Amino acid sequence: MSRATPSPSTLRARRALAAAAAAAWAVLAERADAARPLSTDDAQVQAPHQCELDSYAGAETARALPAAQAISVQLGCGVGARTSLGLAYARSFDDGDTPQTLALVGKTAVLSSGSDADPQAALAWGEVGRKVRGTAFRYDGWYATLVGQLPLGTWTVLGNLGATAEHAGRAVTLRWSAALTDTLPGDVVLGAEALGDDRHVGALLQAGGAVPVTGGLTANASWGLHTGREHDRIVTAGLTWGF
Repeated sequence: MSRATPSPSTLRARRALAAAAAAAWAVLAERADAARPLSTDDAQVQAPHQCELDSYAGAETARALPAAQAISVQLGCGVGARTSLGLAYARSFDDGDTPQTLALVGKTAVLSSGSDADPQAALAWGEVGRKVRGTAFRYDGWYATLVGQLPLGTWTVLGNLGATAEHAGRAVTLRWSAALTDTLPGDVVLGAEALGDDRHVGALLQAGGAVPVTGGLTANASWGLHTGREHDRIVTAGLTWGF
């Protein structure tokens, strides 16, 4: 059976979804210390010589549009001076296109007493390169995020406020997110969050959980729904290894 040619409006919608998906995956990939399975970052910074390897795969679907998939691998280590540095790589697959993102990321604690029971704050940042079909990796921009963390017993409130500059810094997007997590017996973590920015209508609502497996290995998964017009759905599953 022959495949019908998409209408111009459908093609525009696909391009818009592809751009939004690439941006979403890029944000996830850029955060080497994000509190997986959530996208909202926490204020914790790894101690010197401690590292974390984080990998996950995800899929995004929207009404009447092709699904998009993505994979991500991230490595971050503590380097001293209350700072961690890392590299993050992500690749998305959308209707034949495969944009890639490579980022140098860092996070520095700006408020920390050394106890997880006290409020914390940090500054997260990244320098980002992107590659699309037929081109080499090119510098694409940066991001900076102020991260807050407030423990309330077994519960933790997280808040992020920052900016992302894409296209070599020519397009600046203001981003926000807020999350609430609960640590259950056995170090099982459940959480929910909302994310948004000043360029898109609606917000991404996500819920997820993380379960310790063995030897510093943790399995995690999340499910999200965007409240915008296309009602995008994002599902992720991953593994995190601390060593």
